[in-house]
Amino acid sequence: MMRKYSKNLGKSTKPYTFEQYNAQSAFFILQKRLATDMTRFLFLILVSIQVFAQDSSKTTKPKTYTIKQLAGEWVKEEIRMKDGSKLYNNPLNESSLRYIFQSEDSVKIVYDGRSGNVPFTLNGNKLVINSLPLIINYLDENRLILDEDKDTLGIQIRLVSAKIHNLGFTPQTYITQGNDTIYVAERNYLEPSFRNPANGPMEVISQNFTYPEYRTDDFFARFIVTNTGEVKGIKILKSTNEKFNTRLVKAIKKTEGMWEPATWEGRRVNVEMKMRFDMGWSQKMAARNPKNIDSTQIKIDLSDNYLMEGNYYAENKNYKQALRSYNLSIQNNPLNVEVYYKRAAIFAITKQNDKMCEDLKHLRDLEQKRGTELYQKYCEKKE
Repeated sequence: MMRKYSKNLGKSTKPYTFEQYNAQSAFFILQKRLATDMTRFLFLILVSIQVFAQDSSKTTKPKTYTIKQLAGEWVKEEIRMKDGSKLYNNPLNESSLRYIFQSEDSVKIVYDGRSGNVPFTLNGNKLVINSLPLIINYLDENRLILDEDKDTLGIQIRLVSAKIHNLGFTPQTYITQGNDTIYVAERNYLEPSFRNPANGPMEVISQNFTYPEYRTDDFFARFIVTNTGEVKGIKILKSTNEKFNTRLVKAIKKTEGMWEPATWEGRRVNVEMKMRFDMGWSQKMAARNPKNIDSTQIKIDLSDNYLMEGNYYAENKNYKQALRSYNLSIQNNPLNVEVYYKRAAIFAITKQNDKMCEDLKHLRDLEQKRGTELYQKYCEKKE
């Protein structure tokens, strides 16, 4: 019922077949769609035709920070490219993320409701969280900016202190017959965290839910995670097949002891959670009425597939086929920033400068810093 994906993708040697290339790239595209491959490939081609100029910015001595300055709870505000460029269609932007520095060598990470404690070290402005090297770009009592510590283009995580993040938020509460105060969960503001970095509560409950794979049903459940981590008051609010309600209640109850209670104003509180368990129901309904299918994610996936295909052809110097694949990628997702860089590089190497400038202009309009710089340097004089 649950698909599992291997994270151990080995490195292969060139030349690739397209099937090998596609398999090698799939996990990379999913995890870091805008990371080193884009920069390496564009750099290689643009340097070869003398269209890329290195920055000559002055270097300054990095600041030194202390663990005391870093201590506290930080909430993700925004994720951009390290140079300030906007990210599009990236799951990181939709995710919730918190760093809670509670000791001198351990940080609690809460990512989309899943939590875990990992080691960290701080040396000057270099912060290493569980072997991930980061640079503290800026830090004061209200704001923390972290850059990926890499020479190539990486991401920048902008965070604010929890007290600033929570300004203006007022939680909903109600009193039970037993005179207990219950807070209503609000994503990224007030919610218990699940002590399982690998799987979230939905996955664990689904794994424990004894349900036949051939069936399709829909369930809405409500339960309380208490201030001691217990799971109480489980109720199925809506069900397309009540025969399985008791099984779902048992599966939810099995998560007891896996929750870190939510906190509000420095104390642990009882929180009401609501979850939907869609056991293939939406797909079944969509098949009955294809007009209801949300094609956005399908097109994003198609765009990434055509991008991988274009990369394969480009690295094998089949520029005609590469352009065809990049064109199809952009047709499916006009916000796929990486494709404009790749296609501009092909236009440059094939001396189609007007088309190169069109793609660089698109990058400028999409607020991409490097694309804007290249456009200003090589294209604005033509206008």
